[in-house]
Amino acid sequence: SYEYASVISDALRKKLISLMDLHPDGIRCSELAQLYKEMYKVQLNYKEVGFVSIFQMVTNIPDVFYCVRESSEDWTLYDARKPPPEKPVANNISTSRGYNYKSSEPHVPGKIKSNIERLLKVYSSGVWSHDFLNKYQEMFGQTINLKILNFDSLESLLLLLNGELVHMRYAAGKIMVYPCTPQLSSDSSDGPLPHITEDHILELFLPEVIGPKDTIPQQKLPPDIGPDSYLEVLVAEVYTPQRFWIQLRGEHTHRALDKLMNEMQPFYEDLSDYEMPEATIRVDQFCVAPYNEEYHRARIIAVPNLVEVLVSFIDYGTESKVKKSQLRFMHQDFTKLPAQAIKASLANLKPANGATRWPRAAGHRFLELVTDKNLISIVWSADHEKRELEVALVDTTGEEDIHINDTLKREGYAEYKTSGSVRTQPQQR
Repeated sequence: SYEYASVISDALRKKLISLMDLHPDGIRCSELAQLYKEMYKVQLNYKEVGFVSIFQMVTNIPDVFYCVRESSEDWTLYDARKPPPEKPVANNISTSRGYNYKSSEPHVPGKIKSNIERLLKVYSSGVWSHDFLNKYQEMFGQTINLKILNFDSLESLLLLLNGELVHMRYAAGKIMVYPCTPQLSSDSSDGPLPHITEDHILELFLPEVIGPKDTIPQQKLPPDIGPDSYLEVLVAEVYTPQRFWIQLRGEHTHRALDKLMNEMQPFYEDLSDYEMPEATIRVDQFCVAPYNEEYHRARIIAVPNLVEVLVSFIDYGTESKVKKSQLRFMHQDFTKLPAQAIKASLANLKPANGATRWPRAAGHRFLELVTDKNLISIVWSADHEKRELEVALVDTTGEEDIHINDTLKREGYAEYKTSGSVRTQPQQR
C-alpha cells in the first residue's frame, strides 16, 4: 500500500501530538479539525497532503493516532504512544490496531474485492463515488450491502481498500475512484494514474460556477473618451508611473465593485464545496482568491510550481502568488460586473537622469500621491481596443489642485519626454 505517512511533515506531526497531549481521554474524529483550528488558528488541510478525509489521514499515521470505533457514527482518536484503552464493554467496537472486540469489524469479502477490481478495469478513467454502487449493480446484477459488511458509508469501505485496490481523489466535495497503481520501489519510474479526460474535468465544475470556457466582460472606456477628455478615476494598483491600473468612478463601476466585494466575503467564508480540484487549475481560468484577507475575483495567469499559481486580480490589476488550496470556484452571480481594472500610464514622463527603468523610489512616491484619492485624469491618448490610457492625473481633493505628473518632475523623480508641462494642451496621438 502507499506510504502516506511519509507525506506528513514533522511540524504537522508535532502539532497533532501536542494536541493529543491535551486530550488524554481521546478526541472524536469529527471534532479533530475544529480543535486543531482552535489551538493553532489555522485550518487542518488534510487535502493538501493527498488525503480525501480526516479519517483517512489519521489512520495512515499510526504512530500518532490509535482509532477506536465506539459507535456507528464516529471514531475516537487516542494517543498512539500510550497503552490502548481498556477493552470496551460495548458490542460493536472495532479498532485501527486490529483488536477484534466482536466479529462485527468492517470487512470486504474476497468476491467483492474481485468484482471491484474488475469494475475499475472497465472504468479505468475513474468512477464518481456517488455513482459507484450503481455501476457495480449494473455490471454484476447485485449491490454491495454496506450494513451487513459493517460499513456506515461507501466512503468507509473505499478507505479500507485505498492504496490496496483503489485510489481516491477528492474533487469539489466529491470523490473520484480509480484502479490502484501498484506501489513500486522509490527508485523506479512509477507510471501515472489514469488520465483525467476533458469530460471528467467539466464534471468537476459545479453547475452554478464559471466554467473553463466561460469569460467575464471587461469594463469598456466611455465611447466619447479621447485626447483632452476628463475622467473621474481611482488608482487601484501601481507598479511604475508608466504601468498602473485605474478604476472608473461611478455608480455602475467602483461603487458596484464595492457592493460586489461586500457580498463575496460572507459567501466564501468556510465554503469548502467551492475548493478547486487540481485538474481545474489552468491558465486563464477565472476563480476567486484571497488577497489581504479578502476574497477577490481573479484569473490564473501562470502555474509556476506544484503548490502555487500566479493570479491577476481582475478588478485591481494586482498580480500575486496564491496557494492552489486557497483557490475557489467563482459563482456565476459574481461574473456580471465587468472586470474593473484599466491599464494606464502617466503622459509625457520618463525616468529622470537618463535612466532606462523607473527606480522604486519613483513608484513609491507616485503611490503616496494617489492612494485613496478621488482623482481627475486628463486623457492624452486612449486605446479603446486594448483598454489602455495615457493620462495626466490631478488631485482636486485639497484646497489647491495637485498635478501629479508635474509633482514627480519637480521632485526629481521624472523628466518630460517633450518640453513643457503635461498640463499644456494634450497632443493628438
